Amino acid sequence: MKKNYKKLFAAVAVLAAGVSVAQAQAVWEQVTDQNFANTHRTTPTVADFDGDGRHDVFYAGQGNNDYWTVNPDWYWQIGSYMFYNTADGWVSDCNDRVTRLDSLGNPAYTVNYETDTLGNPVKDLEGNLIVIDTTWHIDNVNPKTGILGTTNDQHIAFDYNNDGLVDMLLMGFSGEWDVMGYQRDNIYGNKYNIELYKNNGDGTFTLVPDAVFANIRQDNKYNIPLAVGDYNHDGYTDILINGALESKEADNYPGRACYLYRNEGGTGMFTLMNIAESRGGVWTGEVKDEEGNVITEAQSLDGVFMPISGNVHFADLNNDGWLDIVEVGWADNSWDGIHSSGNACRVYININGEKFVDQTPVSPGFYTLRSAGTTIADVNGDGFLDLFQAGWGDNGVAWNTYLFTGTGDTAAIFDDPLDNASLYLFGTEGCKTYIRDFDGDGTADVYYCGPQDGNGQVWYLGADGTFAKGDSALIESEGFAALGDFDNNGMTDIFHTGYSYNGGGSAAELFLDKTEAPAAPDAPENVAVTWADGKLTITWEYDLDLALEGGFVYNLYVKKADGSLYCVLPADPETGFVKVGEGQETAIRPQVKEYSLTMPEGNYTVGVQTLCMLNATYSAFTTATLGSSAIESVENDAEVVAVEYYNLQGQKLSVAPETGAYVVKEIKADGTTKARVDIK
Repeated sequence: MKKNYKKLFAAVAVLAAGVSVAQAQAVWEQVTDQNFANTHRTTPTVADFDGDGRHDVFYAGQGNNDYWTVNPDWYWQIGSYMFYNTADGWVSDCNDRVTRLDSLGNPAYTVNYETDTLGNPVKDLEGNLIVIDTTWHIDNVNPKTGILGTTNDQHIAFDYNNDGLVDMLLMGFSGEWDVMGYQRDNIYGNKYNIELYKNNGDGTFTLVPDAVFANIRQDNKYNIPLAVGDYNHDGYTDILINGALESKEADNYPGRACYLYRNEGGTGMFTLMNIAESRGGVWTGEVKDEEGNVITEAQSLDGVFMPISGNVHFADLNNDGWLDIVEVGWADNSWDGIHSSGNACRVYININGEKFVDQTPVSPGFYTLRSAGTTIADVNGDGFLDLFQAGWGDNGVAWNTYLFTGTGDTAAIFDDPLDNASLYLFGTEGCKTYIRDFDGDGTADVYYCGPQDGNGQVWYLGADGTFAKGDSALIESEGFAALGDFDNNGMTDIFHTGYSYNGGGSAAELFLDKTEAPAAPDAPENVAVTWADGKLTITWEYDLDLALEGGFVYNLYVKKADGSLYCVLPADPETGFVKVGEGQETAIRPQVKEYSLTMPEGNYTVGVQTLCMLNATYSAFTTATLGSSAIESVENDAEVVAVEYYNLQGQKLSVAPETGAYVVKEIKADGTTKARVDIK
């Protein structure tokens, strides 16, 4: 069994400052033969966007390179970059963009010069052409991929419509330090954007017009404001968005928000779900006149998640199979009788996908950080997810690192935090943190990126419970990273973008972890699937002790008769390859051996695989089928003999509803079925 690092962490507090134990380190290899587009003010996203079984990388931002600019004197134009990782090397979508056209094929940049009566250019006394004006004709959309370029952005990869292709949700600003943003045709305008892009499967993406979200901006570039996961087990991936509101209903309304959006059957429509039960409630402020008289009473905002701008996470904290919500950052007027306003955290436990109940620990010691990078992972290997933070604490806490160990007890889901003194870690703010086993010893290491001091740095966890800093930083720049396995060796690689204050300008760098990977985990056994009362239930077996020792979690897919494919984490059902580089905290916990989805009766193929949270290894899927084998060929000429209707929760309806989204199930004479989602 893995050692109990929770006890080791407690013992570290007695170690003298400066004492550490020599520990193994990862073997890093920087990729230097690829010309990645240099950029900063962006967080990369890693996923298999082209479906070839290799992780690709997408990022935006602004940089000092000629990939995007049409004026060689302007190196700060906002860009949007896709680099495909192929069998023949990296292939860019932007190598021919030095001469740039807008989406209509017009020159992106036009210079109008003064001419004489014959139309010849006129020069000044120094022999320079006289410029009358310049015109930008551009919308900042990558002409090849169709994705908008933004800065201070966050992207997240997932499959919203179950077509097996990895789509992308974008959150970013389309006008900062952007010469085209100030002079261009106002197609997008200088604003914050939250947009969903559908993967067309041919290297292009299409904006999904029905995916409409509130006007929320990312409060700080180091925050993690987006999370995805199927919170209600309907077989479609939902969205969690956090940040500051660009506009409010009234001045006394909260200026921050945490919004949960339910995926309406993969149609591209999402519904805002106010289903939170916040301890103490969420209230508007009072409005008073100049004499201090209350003219507008405070109002309770029913069902609203605590308005905190910062970081949001989906994760199953109590190992019951349902994704819970953690939001942590900054909140105004968040006093709950114990914790002060400002630094704030809320933990919401998912009750069967119907509501989220506030179970934030009430201990006065449960004090969180702001301006913080946060990560959800099982750091101490006890089978419960922990909350890791690096940021600033008020009231004398200053720069610090906190580890809140998970308990699995819903009434007190996290212990009071361990800090720098006991973790022997680096305290900083304005960063993002990532937890993986980079040195292959089976324990969780920490990667920091973002701050100007301590950036691009791995801290390795040793057998004595102490963390030791790696010998050198991977990248000497302020910026952010994304994780993936670009060489498919089972270890976690790092792609990093940022800006160097040492004269290097913008950067984009890839580091491959060449440490020997552990053996891939075994696949689950005895996978079975049943259907009853509107629920599709999948069960499997494995050795729990081995799962806990290996840091294993489980991924699952359901393939319907119409060919659609739902995955907890997007993966290839044939090879087991996990298409996204991050998100393992949303996978199924090792204590869960039964998973139910609300689905109509029909024919299904299901699969369950084992993943390691700490590295990039995975097993094949163990599969099972339900019903006749109509999954591969339901498009036939058989007569439709019956039609059934279901709501999106899987309950059978007597007739089709007059409004809203619902499932239509056609039953054909040969026994095959076909289901679709209709909207009225």
